[in-house]
Amino acid sequence: MSNTKTKNIIVAGGAGFIGSNLCEELVKRGNNVLCIDNFSTGNQKNIDHLLQSTNFELINHDLTEPINLEDYREAKKFKVEFYGISEIYDLACPNSSKDSVKLASDTAFANSHATKTLLDIAIKYNSKFLFTSSSSVYGVPSDSNYLVDEKYIGRVDNLSEAACYDEGKRFAETICDIYNRNKNLDVKVVRVFPTYGPRMRLDSGVFIADAIIKAVNNEDMTVDYSKEEHASFCYVKDLVEGMILIMDNGKFGPYNIGNPEAVKISEVVDIIKKIVSSVSLIDYKDSGKKKIIPNIDLVKEKFGWFPLTLLEEALRDTIDYMKAAKNSFNASDMFKEGEEDILKVSKDNLKKQKNSIFGMIFKE
Repeated sequence: MSNTKTKNIIVAGGAGFIGSNLCEELVKRGNNVLCIDNFSTGNQKNIDHLLQSTNFELINHDLTEPINLEDYREAKKFKVEFYGISEIYDLACPNSSKDSVKLASDTAFANSHATKTLLDIAIKYNSKFLFTSSSSVYGVPSDSNYLVDEKYIGRVDNLSEAACYDEGKRFAETICDIYNRNKNLDVKVVRVFPTYGPRMRLDSGVFIADAIIKAVNNEDMTVDYSKEEHASFCYVKDLVEGMILIMDNGKFGPYNIGNPEAVKISEVVDIIKKIVSSVSLIDYKDSGKKKIIPNIDLVKEKFGWFPLTLLEEALRDTIDYMKAAKNSFNASDMFKEGEEDILKVSKDNLKKQKNSIFGMIFKE
């Protein structure tokens, strides 16, 4: 543990959507943040502004492989060999439905090998550890109840395309529980419900991202829900606040963290269209899919946490960020063929970065 007021904190997956917002907030609070990411789904542009901070360092590493922090210049800067690591946030996992198909092995191993790698680091430095699980562990809701609390054991298909993520998160929770009970490690588990905000991936297939893309481009959209269907969406800055509170004060959990105030899908679409003055036509088709809603009584009682940001305010912030970022996220400008970039991104990951859809989805 750190002997100074400034904590050394690892954020694994810190170049991703939620991870980069978490890194930003932790740096603002005066902590030293070591972001570890292999850029399988994260993006350098999410953390470019943080690289200018003396309290932020990036290590490009695949955590499914072991790592000795003290071999890295970035960790030496924060004197990890003397002050250790106070906290570890584990967000190192591809998390979209598309990733479950394209990156099935990466997803499964992130939830097993990478989680163990990080837990072993926590053992070495006696770090507090927070694992970001998912509402996906609940699987299909019970027949009549879509409001779920942490006691619901869930119904998940272990052989579905999404099993690498859904069952992966369940297995990772088990590993965390073993380290908590048998190795006396201070571990907390949060189950994250659908989240949106600045830096969300636009190629993830997430409803809000898709709706914004279509609305900005004035393209007609088909929504796979009825107009009356309700869903839960949490603004990322609210989520980050909750994660930090749980890291600071929580026991093992698990804790649902999301927005319990379900809103109509049609209301979300209407607000997005209003913000961007879109003329997109909407076709609502009830696919029979139902969204579970988080019961967050536990975190409200224990930590006084509740998402406070209003839907329209958060959507406006999200859209403003996306518009401002449309050029900077054009990956063809970010990396050039034949030149070694400073992050030493692998050829496969470089190719993924170059295929960024930001340059295609926002029309001039």
